[in-house]
Amino acid sequence: MKKIFTLCLVAFAFVLGTQNIEAQSKTQALEIQTKTIAKDLKKELSLDDSQEALLARAMYAKELAYVEVLDKNSDMKNQATKDALAKIDTKFKRRLMEILSPEQFKKFSALQHKLRK
Repeated sequence: MKKIFTLCLVAFAFVLGTQNIEAQSKTQALEIQTKTIAKDLKKELSLDDSQEALLARAMYAKELAYVEVLDKNSDMKNQATKDALAKIDTKFKRRLMEILSPEQFKKFSALQHKLRK
């Protein structure tokens, strides 16, 4: 009986560990993706190294917040979900305005608009 209990406990710990590794893997992939995009934007927007790093962090924070909201409620028609995503977008826009010059922000907005089409 003691061996069965120990085996179940080990199996449970393994399952929890696997879920944690999967979550870490997703966040690492997201971080790599945002850094890559920031690196590409560095050329497009004429960013310095500091701006590139701040932009990458801001994009990562935005995407992570999106994931958290959509994990709780993936229904995009839900008003609470729409409001939460709009709040994230507003916060991201304010952060970009702090990081980028007005000229760079205008270019970024144009690129973003172009990609949405």
